[in-house]
Amino acid sequence: MLNSLLDDLYSQIVEGIAAARGKSKPAVHSLIDQGLFLAQEARASGLIDHIAYEDEVPALLEAKIGPVQLIEADLYRRRRLRAIRRHTLRTDPPRLALVTVNGPLKRGETLEGPDGLEAVGAASFARDLRRIRDDRGIASVIVRVSSPGGSGAAADLMWHELDKTRHQKPVIISLGDVAASGGYYLALGGTPVFAEEGTITGSIGVIAGKAVLRDLYTRLGVQKEILTRGRRAAVFSDYYTFTPPERERLDFEVHAFYQDFVAKVAQCRGLSTHAVEPHAQGRVWSGRQAWIRGLVDAIGGLEDAVSEAKRRLGLPREEPVLIESFPKPPPLWRLSSLLRVIPRGHATPWWQRERVWTIMPVTLHFL
Repeated sequence: MLNSLLDDLYSQIVEGIAAARGKSKPAVHSLIDQGLFLAQEARASGLIDHIAYEDEVPALLEAKIGPVQLIEADLYRRRRLRAIRRHTLRTDPPRLALVTVNGPLKRGETLEGPDGLEAVGAASFARDLRRIRDDRGIASVIVRVSSPGGSGAAADLMWHELDKTRHQKPVIISLGDVAASGGYYLALGGTPVFAEEGTITGSIGVIAGKAVLRDLYTRLGVQKEILTRGRRAAVFSDYYTFTPPERERLDFEVHAFYQDFVAKVAQCRGLSTHAVEPHAQGRVWSGRQAWIRGLVDAIGGLEDAVSEAKRRLGLPREEPVLIESFPKPPPLWRLSSLLRVIPRGHATPWWQRERVWTIMPVTLHFL
């Protein structure tokens, strides 16, 4: 699976370089194997066109297009925003909701970690979707998914909210770097589904289990005594292995959730479960591979999703629209309530409160 994924991602890089630099694929393969390059070597091989310092770039541009005037990026953005605001006040363009799902999935409220990465809460997501459904001024919804999955229950709850929403307004899905396991599960709640060529897609699978640390505790000189009521009260204790009946029950839950996952893929993608099964089993695909297998509708980015939303609303591609982002930054008066949901040092971390997971075996970070 990993070699297939690497082959496809590598071929995308080769094809992109070949098309941009006017070279054959074998020539690009040879250049990649040859690297690294000094600037002079890169120019001689045709990978770049010029060697110049930053302050020499305007002269190169003027030779091609005539006199140029440089503007700082921040100043350009401010001027552009002012122009957009003036246009908005004059024309009252249609509003689109852009809902971002960026991070692993969990039940409850969204939490932001110390490294800036979010854990997206199903309750927060549902609240945003209800606001969007109730707002008659929002004509369409675009959901940008960049998630390796997480809690199986959270993914199902988020899928349900999207499914409810698409019966009232168009819901279009745009997959980012990763939309796998629970991330792909919730993406089934809209149509069409756009993926980037390199999006890590699919991973239609379920995992469950626990770490048994009894031997480690013994080596550290720690002994635990577990007092319970109920035959399976300690089923997820890290001090005991699963008994055969406990293992059998957990296996039953995993298989039931997996079959439901495959059935949802079949229902939402217009396929039979027999057609989905060979592409499931936890395997991940590139966006291009997923498109060939019918797991996504088209190759494209966020801009293509916006264009599709305009098309469904009967708007020209170049027609300006107002995009409203969700989730919104919390107002100051909600800060105290948000602090209450942040886990304390003695609380069980949110990722340890689930039995069944739809999450990739590893989490990918694209830097």
